[in-house]
Amino acid sequence: MAELYRYAAFISYSSKDAAFAKRLHRALETYTIPKSLGLFDIVNGGKENRIFPVFRDREELAAGHLGDVIEANLRASAALIVVCSLNAAASPWVQKEIEYFVRLGRQDRVFTIIPDSAPLRAADGADATPACFPAAFRDGSIEPLAADARKGKDGFRNAWLKVVAGLIGVNAGALADRDAQRRRVQRLQMSLVGVLLAFGLAAAACVVASVQLQNRSNTLAEAAHAATDSGDYTRGARFARAALTGWNWPFVQFDGAAAEAELRRAVTDSPLERVFAQEADVSAMDLSSDGSLLASGGADGVARVWNFASGQQVAVLRGDASVSPASPSARITGTLPPLRKMEQRGFGILPARVRLRR
Repeated sequence: MAELYRYAAFISYSSKDAAFAKRLHRALETYTIPKSLGLFDIVNGGKENRIFPVFRDREELAAGHLGDVIEANLRASAALIVVCSLNAAASPWVQKEIEYFVRLGRQDRVFTIIPDSAPLRAADGADATPACFPAAFRDGSIEPLAADARKGKDGFRNAWLKVVAGLIGVNAGALADRDAQRRRVQRLQMSLVGVLLAFGLAAAACVVASVQLQNRSNTLAEAAHAATDSGDYTRGARFARAALTGWNWPFVQFDGAAAEAELRRAVTDSPLERVFAQEADVSAMDLSSDGSLLASGGADGVARVWNFASGQQVAVLRGDASVSPASPSARITGTLPPLRKMEQRGFGILPARVRLRR
């Protein structure tokens, strides 16, 4: 029958290495062993495929005789992990913990890890690694699996993964490979989540923009209606044209029917009503920003430019054209592709490549 333990491991360390021991403790307890390597229950009844719980004596000791408490928790631990450093080598408590665990007959369940704060070289230039190991490891009677978290060695993650591999009895390289593969998948998943989140935010922004443009269009359409009713056709047409701003923007949708109706009304009630005597021939139009010029287009692919106030035709655009009307401050440029009847909208706006400026 498998022996029952309370802890998956006991971390023995010098208080001067507390920061590293805390990082190691957190890394071990939060790690999930890849199921592709098998199913593991280190403490027999604990969390499956987890190194949990891990005892870290400096924070988990209760009141009582220090030696008795440490010994009890060493007996209750499935393995001993020793943080080996110059500090640990000089610590009598670390030495006693190693010796006691070995006396339990579990020297094959002792693992060591050198912290990333340990020096690579001694003051005389010699390799500092041997000096990091407590005396219990120096006579050769105990040969634990050694992991090295120092830069240029295993590094922190690979070092504690090597310890995990020893705890569960699998090849360290196999565990590292499975861990790297899983992290790549996790990064890909996070990237996909980021993309979906970005699309979601963009969609929400489009909805907000659509609502704002709809409200703006409705307000300007009302202003256009009032201006046209007062006989100010130019002002009414300008308001109505402004109310249609954004209706053809990508990913943004709003109902510009009211604005289109007001633009039609402002134009047909103005001196330009003769332009629309035959409505079937006019499928699109555009108004200059100051309301002085109006361009109308039909299925024949020709755009005619009119002086809005007088109703006089000032230019005709066929394909590429550049026209300078009588007013020296007004100019008309554009590339006009063939226009088709805009049945869905009934009465549309000239393509964006046609521009009227004053």
